[in-house]
Amino acid sequence: GANYGFWGGQVQYSFVNDSEKNWAASARLSFVSLYGPYDFDFTVYGVELLASQNYAVYSDWVSVSPYAGVSTYLSRSHETTDVVNLRDENTPGVRGMVGAVAYISTARLAVEYNIAAVNSVSFKVGIGF
Repeated sequence: GANYGFWGGQVQYSFVNDSEKNWAASARLSFVSLYGPYDFDFTVYGVELLASQNYAVYSDWVSVSPYAGVSTYLSRSHETTDVVNLRDENTPGVRGMVGAVAYISTARLAVEYNIAAVNSVSFKVGIGF
C-alpha cells in the first residue's frame, strides 16, 4: 500500500435559506492536507459559493438537494527536509462544481463533479446538526 493519504474538512454557512421555494445559497471554506511523506507538506485551501434546491423524498426525514457552484483555491507545497531539493509552490485556481446531497435524518451522502484543469468526481459522507 501507499505510505501517504489525505485528510481535510469544511465549514459551511447558509446566507440564503428560502423555505417557501426550498432553495438556498451558501459559502464554504475547506482544506485538504497530505499526510505520510516527511519530505514535504502539501495543502489545498478553498473558498466556494453554492446554490441548491431541496426536494423532499420522504416526509422531513429523507430529501435530496442538487447544487451548483464556483470556487477558488490555493495549493501550497513546502519542502521540510534536506533529503530532496524542491521549491515551495503556491498555485491558485478556479473550478466549477455540480453535485447532489442525500439527507437521511442527520446523515449526509454526497457526490460532486468538479470542472477544472483536471476534472474529478468526489464522494462525501457527513453528519449535520
